[in-house]
Amino acid sequence: MQRSSWLGRLVDVVQHTSFPTIHSVSSRCTMPARFSIGASLLFQYTHNQHAAHTTKRSCNASVHSICTPCHVEDLRKRVRENADAGSLMVTSHHKQQLFCKTPHEFGRERIVPISYLFCLVAMDAVKEILSDPLKIAGALALAYFLQTILNYATAPKNTPPFYYESPYIPWLGSLVQFATGPREFLQRAAKAKGSCFTIQLFGKQMTFLTGTEGHQHFFKAREHVFDIREAYAMTVTTFGPGVCYDCPQSKMAQQFAFFKDGLSDSSFVKYMDLVQDEVANYFEREWGDEVRAASWERKLESDGMHLEWRNITVLMEASYRDGTTLTTTEITGILIGVLLGGQHTSNVTGTWLLAHLLKDKEWLDKVMEEQDKLFEGKEGKLYPNTLSYEEVQNMTIFDQVMSETLRLHPPFFQLSRFAKESTEFEGMVIPKGHIVNVSPGAAHRLPELWGENAEDFDPNHFTAEAKKEHKPYAYIPFGGGMHQCGGRKFAWNSLKVSLSWLLRNYELEFVGKGASELPKEDYTTMVVAPTSSHTHVKYRRRKVAA
Repeated sequence: MQRSSWLGRLVDVVQHTSFPTIHSVSSRCTMPARFSIGASLLFQYTHNQHAAHTTKRSCNASVHSICTPCHVEDLRKRVRENADAGSLMVTSHHKQQLFCKTPHEFGRERIVPISYLFCLVAMDAVKEILSDPLKIAGALALAYFLQTILNYATAPKNTPPFYYESPYIPWLGSLVQFATGPREFLQRAAKAKGSCFTIQLFGKQMTFLTGTEGHQHFFKAREHVFDIREAYAMTVTTFGPGVCYDCPQSKMAQQFAFFKDGLSDSSFVKYMDLVQDEVANYFEREWGDEVRAASWERKLESDGMHLEWRNITVLMEASYRDGTTLTTTEITGILIGVLLGGQHTSNVTGTWLLAHLLKDKEWLDKVMEEQDKLFEGKEGKLYPNTLSYEEVQNMTIFDQVMSETLRLHPPFFQLSRFAKESTEFEGMVIPKGHIVNVSPGAAHRLPELWGENAEDFDPNHFTAEAKKEHKPYAYIPFGGGMHQCGGRKFAWNSLKVSLSWLLRNYELEFVGKGASELPKEDYTTMVVAPTSSHTHVKYRRRKVAA
């Protein structure tokens, strides 16, 4: 074989997408070109006794250097030019440039850099694969298979058990089952695998903690272990940059602290008359009097409170600890967060509460009896009088109903963190990189936590005696730990004031689908709301007592 014949074949390889067969110069065996280029050249390097001493440094530079990005046609052109000149082409690891040497300086064999060859072969292989949909699918399946093997080989042996159901779709995992019935799916997983298990969604390993010990492990973990910001990084598209989860923990805590005083119990005492006036004006304006309202139908969820945010000046005048003031983008993003985390969640919770009361006359009667007692001795009885802050705190039956509503329908179905470090739980290792979750929506209905009637609406779960039996972290509608909802008391009091006013002043009745069955959960929304087709009501104004 001529000294330059293998180089001519190699030039032919890099000029065409379909690779011919290459005969190794030294071994004289036939191998597919795509897999033999590197092996053949390396074999030449090690067996060329005449050039071994001279080319040792250059060969190392060729093998270990990194090929700088370059268009494939330009690479092919350079290979052809150097092949025609009978010269050796290598890539300098230190200078990051090409240079040529004549054959007599490095021995008898003409050599091209292996890094270029690998680059060219990879580019042509990708080009060939992308030309055929079946090859694309095969390549993706192979990549997924190799990634699965790699994950399995490198993962700790005592990781949480993996749960899946058929049909199981590679990469997507149990998406179909989770999307169509997430609560039932997680409850089946907990029954089969225990209080800690892993599922796969969109290629992500999602580890769920469903028991009280798991909830405690989740909420008590430090930020450098379970990171909330990385888990909710996608919220930047909603709140904007530099707000909430798109900023360091210290800055996020300062942003939440701006509202601390405004959401306190002492502040709500000042808002009592304002809240009741806003509610009365809204329903007078939107629902009207008895004659107009008699034939109207409304959606419960559309009739939430529309309180204006009157303390926007708090944000405009606020500043961080370093003295810098908030930007317009930050003020806007924080207000959006307040609306989503406060008004929308309260609206949905109020809708669920009314839905349960309208379907359960026994508890509706108990609520109304409590309202009667609060207004005993007051002129006009249930209306149009208002309540004081102290009277609102004495609504124990209403508190039970509210608590049970939040147990069955927590505003957020699941809460997530990103595992920045591996952590141990009950002898299992939750690996770094997993998305760790707790699901109030699923855990609140587990029989082992809430008894055999866990699926039923029963406010007796929250009597004074029953609450003493609750396990720590069994009830988590507002989350827990350092990220527990800071506005929970404000929301609680606002709902009690507004909904009790509505029930005192209007008689409500389901119509349409809601008349025959309780609304279903709509899991397509961030806050799990009732299906809109089941929330139509008709109403009439109660008559003023004589």
